[in-house]
Amino acid sequence: MDYVILHNRQSAASRDFVANLPEGGGHTVIEWYTEPGAVAKFLEDYPGLYPSDFPSVVIRIPDVRVPEKVGLDSEAIPAHLAPAHWELVRCPVSLAEVEAAMDKALEG
Repeated sequence: MDYVILHNRQSAASRDFVANLPEGGGHTVIEWYTEPGAVAKFLEDYPGLYPSDFPSVVIRIPDVRVPEKVGLDSEAIPAHLAPAHWELVRCPVSLAEVEAAMDKALEG
């Protein structure tokens, strides 16, 4: 899978993450503080997503069926479908960690 990676070259963790990406992976790496055009396009394509730390990797969370549960006020919250959306995996140390987050999201 190809990912969009938000990168800050001033962050050692972000530099290490990007340096360890497999060759020819097809990932899009956006240098957050030096590529204003790419950042503007990212914010247009993914409204509401903003990195709080680097690296950050965009993942797609699919529609998830949320079962009925009881809220803190003891009222039932009916089962519903949470719509698909984009999220950021913040500060992963490897693509394996990103893929584990994807697997967890797919489990529902």
